[in-house]
Amino acid sequence: MAGAPQTVTDSVGQNVVPNSIVVRTQDDPQFAAVPAEQFTPPSGTTKTLPFNKILAAGGFRCNIQQEAGISCVSEQTGKGFTFSSTGVSWQYTDVP
Repeated sequence: MAGAPQTVTDSVGQNVVPNSIVVRTQDDPQFAAVPAEQFTPPSGTTKTLPFNKILAAGGFRCNIQQEAGISCVSEQTGKGFTFSSTGVSWQYTDVP
């Protein structure tokens, strides 16, 4: 993917392939390696965020747009990202 590093340093200091982008309440968004168990959905029915709808929770806001891709931002810092099939940009793209 355009803009992604080949490796990132994980929580134990190893160089690994990134599998996510992390947005925190402080600092800039960044590529990260998140343990696989954190991607396991809870039991029950999975919910899907429809195009052009915003999910806001815990001081973060995310949306998905058919053309722009997935976008998330920290409401505290205003720092975020937009991720699509063409690459990543380090800014939030709001729903029109």
